[in-house]
Amino acid sequence: VPIDQQVLLIGELKGNVLACIEDQHGNHVIQKCIERLPTDRIGFIVDSFLGQTNRMAKHCYGCRVIQRLIEYCASAQISLLLDEALRSCLELATDQYGNYVVQHVMEHSSRPGDRQSLMQIVRKNILSLSCHKYASNVIEKALGCGTLEEKALLIQAIVGEPSDSTPPLLTMMRDRFGNYIVQRVIGLAQGAQRDALFWRLTEHMPALKKSNAYGRHIISALERAQPPGSVG
Repeated sequence: VPIDQQVLLIGELKGNVLACIEDQHGNHVIQKCIERLPTDRIGFIVDSFLGQTNRMAKHCYGCRVIQRLIEYCASAQISLLLDEALRSCLELATDQYGNYVVQHVMEHSSRPGDRQSLMQIVRKNILSLSCHKYASNVIEKALGCGTLEEKALLIQAIVGEPSDSTPPLLTMMRDRFGNYIVQRVIGLAQGAQRDALFWRLTEHMPALKKSNAYGRHIISALERAQPPGSVG
């Protein structure tokens, strides 16, 4: 079907975009519009999210449509949508669907400062987010798509300063979700940061051995990352 005819057909959806998105079949139509039509023809889809981004990001179908917009549209075109997502990012990070939108903004937004803003918020809330079922996915994404410097700052926030007697690491390594982040960090840390991390973990080895299965996952990850016989 020629583009002009597609645009005419899709024009019928104007005013009903959100209802379509919330429908189990209609949302696929909207996603196809975003994927197939020139982005200058889907402004009405973008506009329908204004003031509704938070609600739609937490919807099982709405979150998918927002992800498609982030993938296919220039960040300038969806600037207001991105602003709304960033304002609610902590709330969205802890939502079963919203966390995917936060991950997508972090990975795909080309607006200067978006990823950096999210990284800063993640760093300040590293413990609560790492130990949350859904938000821990956002931390994993941050560790995966950040620059080397951003990753190092995240790892620093987890490991803490040498003078810190209760760094986030100690809680995370015994937590159902946090321990996965610690395992990831064991594989990512480099140089002096890696030494500090391993020293912290080795220091707590006796407690880890007596702890729950999550603590034992950490011991296994340490053993894989170090030469045989070096883990006490």
